[in-house]
Amino acid sequence: MKCHSIKVVYRSFAHEKATRFLTHKLREAGCRVDAISLNDFGGPKEAARELNDADMVVLSCGGKDINEILSLLRDRNCKALTVALFPGIVVPEQLDAFVSRVRCSITLLNCKIPANTP
Repeated sequence: MKCHSIKVVYRSFAHEKATRFLTHKLREAGCRVDAISLNDFGGPKEAARELNDADMVVLSCGGKDINEILSLLRDRNCKALTVALFPGIVVPEQLDAFVSRVRCSITLLNCKIPANTP
């Protein structure tokens, strides 16, 4: 799949930090990647307006935000591939955190090996 426009949506610094490596690699591959902070836009509803023209939407935020954005994209008939990141923020409700991402086309989970390991 050739992606002309990838939008990376994140909520907090920890989520944004989790997307840096992926964003860097996508840009190296020639993709146009725009980062969208939910905090800067005021929330999912406002940010979703920026996602209509995306080929792929990468969601690096909490389950509540992910589900709201997915519902908004569905309501707008957006055909973007959706990718959820699990940025490694450990919460007591780990299973709930995984389940909240299953509505996405793809869910990426962490690996125990650091990205800078040869």
